[in-house]
Amino acid sequence: MSYIYIINSLNNIVNYQKKKKKRIIFFFSNFLYLILKKLEKKYFKKILIIEKKIIVNLKYILKKPLIRNINFISKPSRRFYLSIKNIKKISFSNCLISTNKGILNKKESIKKKVGGEILFSINV
Repeated sequence: MSYIYIINSLNNIVNYQKKKKKRIIFFFSNFLYLILKKLEKKYFKKILIIEKKIIVNLKYILKKPLIRNINFISKPSRRFYLSIKNIKKISFSNCLISTNKGILNKKESIKKKVGGEILFSINV
């Protein structure tokens, strides 16, 4: 699967939350599944895999969407890599980083002292 599929899937999550839908279904992609599993604790009720499909149950607080916007930092035409020194300097905290040790958020990346490609940041 391409990175464009990941971008479209995450944009669909934002759009479905704006429409106040309860769940969204995606075709299975291992990379998408790892990203969603990393975000599950904070932003989703539950993630299920049934017959090569990923079902995401969306979470709301006081009937308002939890995710307002997703800013994609790395794009297919321009990848954005940072070393551990530069990751400490970035301002957004709700971001995911693709490293050689898996997909990590900013805190985990600093804790494991690993740099990598910054995928996106989430505005709550």
